[in-house]
Amino acid sequence: MKILPSIFLIPLLVACSQTDQKYQLEEPTILSVNKSCSMLGLEMTNWKSSAGDGIYRCISNYIDISPDNGTKLPNNLAYYVQGTENTVNELKIVLNVNDKSYRKKAENEFIMLSSKVYKNINPNELPSDLINAISSKKNYSISDENFTYSIENEDFENGKGFTQKFIIRLK
Repeated sequence: MKILPSIFLIPLLVACSQTDQKYQLEEPTILSVNKSCSMLGLEMTNWKSSAGDGIYRCISNYIDISPDNGTKLPNNLAYYVQGTENTVNELKIVLNVNDKSYRKKAENEFIMLSSKVYKNINPNELPSDLINAISSKKNYSISDENFTYSIENEDFENGKGFTQKFIIRLK
């Protein structure tokens, strides 16, 4: 058996010690502000409390997902992140269906973005119960140990459209 000189062991122990400290100091935050505001690759507002209520937000512009036919507003999506100065407690995808003739396309885009947000914090696919709630316009909520995942629906007062929201809330 060959014994290594101590000069080789000391740097190895120091490297292990530094690595252990690094992992302890840089433990990942489940919902960091930077990750949450950038996870979809959309242009977002800066993380700020603009209403003076202590609630911080970053918000995307509306993304038109149907043609503007001049008589109805286009269907659109937006992404919202909300929390405190240093933490995120809610992620939300909002779909506004103004033109029901393009509902299926809007629904598919909504499911795609909702799945992308979900996959950024959960290794599994978006649960089929949530997808079914989107398709059937039903309110639905499920939870795991860290988050509540909800689909919320609201018809417009004029009956000509509706809003759907996919919301992830930190418990």
